[in-house]
Amino acid sequence: MQGNDTKWPDSSQINVYIYLPGSEINIIISDSLGFSGGYTSGAKIAFQPENVLNNVGRDPAAFGFIPVEMVDESVKMVEIEGNEKSGFTREIVTIYGSELTVTQNSWLACLTRGIQTD
Repeated sequence: MQGNDTKWPDSSQINVYIYLPGSEINIIISDSLGFSGGYTSGAKIAFQPENVLNNVGRDPAAFGFIPVEMVDESVKMVEIEGNEKSGFTREIVTIYGSELTVTQNSWLACLTRGIQTD
């Protein structure tokens, strides 16, 4: 398959589920995959990853992007050729007006460590 395909090899219509244009998750996916031109005009909007999971799980001609920890038996995970797994990240900046509390420090440490999926 190529990025401009509209039909699967069996000739069924490809149904794409995307997040709201301009949303943080959509920006991360678009930037990571190099989708500078946007998505197809027929893309269906999903407000949360749960919506993508539910819709793609019910529609064998659909695809979308969800966090790997959400993949279950209702969907099939596929690799994107040429994509680096580390590409799905977004930098954050934290600014505090005073010294961090123990809770704030723990929260920030949790964010910067990331989650190991290996």
